[in-house]
Amino acid sequence: MTKLEETGVKATSRFLGLIFIMGLLVSLELIFHKRISDFTIYTIAGIIGYVMAMRIILELSLRQAYLIRAKRVFLDPLIENTNVKTKLIVRNDGPIPIFYVTVNDLYPELFRKVSGHSKATCMLIPKSGVELNYTIRPVLGKHRYGGVELVIRDPAGLFNYKLVLKTEQDIVRVKPKPLPIPKSIAYPIASRSLGLGRSRIRGIGQEFMTLREYVPGDDYRFIDWKSYARLRKLYVKEFEKEASLSLVVIIDASREMMKGIMGTTAIEYVARATAGIAKNVLHRGDWISVAIRSEEYFSSGYGRGRHHLYRILSVISSIGWSNNKPRISLSNVVFNEIRKIPRRTKTIFILFTILENQKQAEEIISIANTLRQQRHIFMVIQPVPELFEIKKFKGAEAGLYLALMRERIMRSKKLSEHLIRNGIRTVNVGPDDLLPMTLKLIDSLRTGVI
Repeated sequence: MTKLEETGVKATSRFLGLIFIMGLLVSLELIFHKRISDFTIYTIAGIIGYVMAMRIILELSLRQAYLIRAKRVFLDPLIENTNVKTKLIVRNDGPIPIFYVTVNDLYPELFRKVSGHSKATCMLIPKSGVELNYTIRPVLGKHRYGGVELVIRDPAGLFNYKLVLKTEQDIVRVKPKPLPIPKSIAYPIASRSLGLGRSRIRGIGQEFMTLREYVPGDDYRFIDWKSYARLRKLYVKEFEKEASLSLVVIIDASREMMKGIMGTTAIEYVARATAGIAKNVLHRGDWISVAIRSEEYFSSGYGRGRHHLYRILSVISSIGWSNNKPRISLSNVVFNEIRKIPRRTKTIFILFTILENQKQAEEIISIANTLRQQRHIFMVIQPVPELFEIKKFKGAEAGLYLALMRERIMRSKKLSEHLIRNGIRTVNVGPDDLLPMTLKLIDSLRTGVI
């Protein structure tokens, strides 16, 4: 339902100019003639009548303000760094025309308008409306439109009345564009997988794997009697066991992760990498949950399959660009995710975060100890902000930037070394090795988990 926010009628500079002219006429008459002439009186009366007529016209227009409707339609999917065609329809459902209306769609500050017009001045005819078409390039995450701003004026432009229409499409969520898996690691990973959710692990299954010599204690049910009849030697069948990886990815969407140049910030790269990881592991039939520690806590839940990818992308698109501190601690995020995992399921926990201080490092150590007690695997992947920001610099500028940031880099390095000394697998990454390094780590841990 459309909501109206009003700011009241305000006089414009034209009205103030008329007041100044009337005051000047009266002053000149009093200075030179010591009285006000009939001509001046009639002129001032005419101006006052004209002003009152304009105010009445404005008031009639304002009576129709509650009958104005606004609707915003996105003609393309909301995906980061892609052009999205947008249509804004503003309609006057009242019986009286509204003169001189300036329509302005207040799109989020982080969005960039590529083409078209999001602002126009027009007249709203009864039972009709105006349509604005423009193209924007959105940024990942959750954003809020400021609404549709309408500035209604009288024909002379003496007064204006500003109102903002709040539409149902004011809150938007922009999905990430998954990073493609590099060809250098795509083939090795694919070659180690025999299909969805199936790995070369000996166990009880339906797919025959190989034969091996019988040893005392083997289950007699798996003896291959045909081989015995042919070779006069006992062999047992080994089968391929169905096995799935269990993975939990936690994104700590802190203020540090959001610093930098828009489009190349750490949080954007982490979101794209997480989408790529989810696409990869779900294709292999694995189980995954993605949790976001932003201003609020979001979780995709624990699942697998193609439809679960849509839930993960939806959760990632809920990242809010806010300076407010998260309302939930990292520990609570991890414990909430543990509750969703089936019992006795060994799981890899991956935390994407930027280490800021010793207190945060100690909290992560406490989380790691708890996960170890439950036989889970935990690792921290830290995007180094300086490596993301330096992509915009070249030559001497890049060297100067690294020199200025040296103290911050060393502090982050010391904190990661502190985690490593406490037995936590910690990796510092840049934009180019973020996804490849994470996928290699997951694949190296796969056999140890399943």
